[in-house]
Amino acid sequence: MYDTKSKALLITTILALICNITVAQKKTTTSKTTTKNTASSSNAITDQQAYAIIKYSNAVIDLHNSYVNALKSHQSTLDNYADQNVAKLKRNPNIQPFYIGCDRNSLPPENDKANRTTLKNIPAIPEKQNLQHLSTKALLHYDKTNAFCAEISNYFSKAAYKNDTKFSQYTVLKDSMQSNIKQCRLYWNEFAQIASNAGDRAELVLLKKNKLAAYIIPMKESLNGLQQVSTMLNDENADLESINTKLATVQALITQKINDKNIDFSKLSDIYYKEVYTKFFRECNTTGTTLQTVIDKIKTKASQQNISSTYSVVSTSYNNAVQEYNTFIKQ
Repeated sequence: MYDTKSKALLITTILALICNITVAQKKTTTSKTTTKNTASSSNAITDQQAYAIIKYSNAVIDLHNSYVNALKSHQSTLDNYADQNVAKLKRNPNIQPFYIGCDRNSLPPENDKANRTTLKNIPAIPEKQNLQHLSTKALLHYDKTNAFCAEISNYFSKAAYKNDTKFSQYTVLKDSMQSNIKQCRLYWNEFAQIASNAGDRAELVLLKKNKLAAYIIPMKESLNGLQQVSTMLNDENADLESINTKLATVQALITQKINDKNIDFSKLSDIYYKEVYTKFFRECNTTGTTLQTVIDKIKTKASQQNISSTYSVVSTSYNNAVQEYNTFIKQ
């Protein structure tokens, strides 16, 4: 375990990576087999159910991106326009402040409506109730963010600042808006992660029937394992020793595949995919070894900037691995 300060540093650093990983890894619904609608003995779901879960998981990735991007735009408006207005007005209270256009940040109404419809159509999975709870909370904070932005817009457009000489009203509005942005992102990230995990399980049901299962399943297990390590790091009660153990297991699989000289590539549709397969595991290895470096830096209480810099390598190499995986499964 590690102290409270280290936990706060860790969580701040990891969040961006979790978002990037969740966004990157969409699932395939192609089983490339003639088996139809048969239930898996270990998962007890049919191919049709697996397709529905994967479809929902992929839709959630797009939905997550749309809301998180809207929140980023709101934060940018605060940083680049609202705060600048206050700075300018403090120097000269008679100038015309920038217009705060909140509508440009929020999702178009038709997109928001479509997203909310998607959120109601959660397939039958064990996490359904939790997903419903998280989406309700996320939307609540998203709507509050829009409302506070509208108040800040009115604060400047209706010249309320003239009666707020110390800008204390603005400070309250800004703090409230930023708090909702933060909470909303946390709920969306957790929601997307859970939906992604369900999609991973469903995808494995189909992949086991794929003619290239011997190649694809270790690839998918490697991606899932690396993602799970990142999720464990994001837990405020994270145990670094347990994370080390999990990472060692994932790395053992990756290393075994890199060093295996007896893999039969004759089943591939083209020799090109041998290089894709090899590059995939190289990128996974970079991700795993860099994750280990991050853990080591956290243990030695390195600076947040130092850890963040290392994590950028993790994010890049992981997403490179995902791209190679997505290329491989298209054959």
